[in-house]
Amino acid sequence: MQPIKLAGRIAAFAALLLLPLAERAEAQCDCAYAEPCTITTNIADFVGAPDHTFCTIRTTRGYGSVAYTLTTSRGEQYRIENPFTLFDGWFINADAAVRVATTDPTHPCYRTPRLQICLGQ
Repeated sequence: MQPIKLAGRIAAFAALLLLPLAERAEAQCDCAYAEPCTITTNIADFVGAPDHTFCTIRTTRGYGSVAYTLTTSRGEQYRIENPFTLFDGWFINADAAVRVATTDPTHPCYRTPRLQICLGQ
């Protein structure tokens, strides 16, 4: 067997062994930060006014999922999660949600029929 082919096969095998370790390291990410957020309730009835507040956001990532736990300055808590990031299936407090297109992808918005949460705005 040629040395280059053998080295390529060894490198591919090593990568397969290291990939689960990299995902486990990512799974340990439990990062917290604070930023402005806007929470709008009762959007289906058009009676909710946007509440501009400050949220403490805890991000948990790993094993193909992502979750944001938001705590507002008044102590209200919301959980935004995507249990399988290969698909665009979001949830806010276990209610089906969508990610809303914004002009700045670093500041996303998530919406259910009754609630919208925008991060960084």
